[in-house]
Amino acid sequence: MIDDKNITRLDAYLDNKLSEEEKNLLLQELKENAALNELLELLKISRESIELGGLKNQIQSVQKEYLKIRATQVVKIKPSTWWIGVAASISLFILIGNFWIQKLPSQLIEDNYISYEISTMRSSEIPLSVLENDFKNKAWTSILSAVPQNSENQSEVFLAGIAAYELGDFESAIEYLERVIQLNQDLSDRYFHDEAEYYLSLSLLKLEKYDNALVLFEKINLDENHIYHGIFTNSDLLKLKVLTWVKN
Repeated sequence: MIDDKNITRLDAYLDNKLSEEEKNLLLQELKENAALNELLELLKISRESIELGGLKNQIQSVQKEYLKIRATQVVKIKPSTWWIGVAASISLFILIGNFWIQKLPSQLIEDNYISYEISTMRSSEIPLSVLENDFKNKAWTSILSAVPQNSENQSEVFLAGIAAYELGDFESAIEYLERVIQLNQDLSDRYFHDEAEYYLSLSLLKLEKYDNALVLFEKINLDENHIYHGIFTNSDLLKLKVLTWVKN
């Protein structure tokens, strides 16, 4: 259960005020308690928002207000959804960290974006020499002109999706990348499935479709066999949850 004592302990941990024994005990608890770990990440996010907003001197008053709000809550919150129960406190952080919130989507993309290289293509059965050459030369418009959205070829549809992303046409990128995923549902060879999910999540984030982006962030984060597993951290997931809450 998340209580005020835990918040105080985590604050002391972040301020490096715990003894070595207390620190080791807390680190062990963090490994075993997902809710406590999420609370730590949220407190880190709140501090980051205040620092970026130039309001670092207000952190103590904000957290005192947080404790007052927590003291009035009598409903126990399940670990998997506890963050909803502190929505009121998050609103305080948003009010004083508006600058941070505005920068958050671009920060998530910058921190997690990996440009696609043609050498990583895993399909060798379908000749794509012309598209490959266009891709290497960043001839994005030529790729889009050559690939219809109803194509049955996962490889070329994926390249078109990346081309659309690079051109800033995120609506088209989403259509192409969703097409790759759809084709893979009906075919035995699931070419570019993981790649399509990854770039689709970023495209959704670009268009502020945070709910849908969060679903893919969590899927990639949980699937240890996903080639982009480990790209998105727990902190990234929490930041995206904050964006989802703010928009809704």
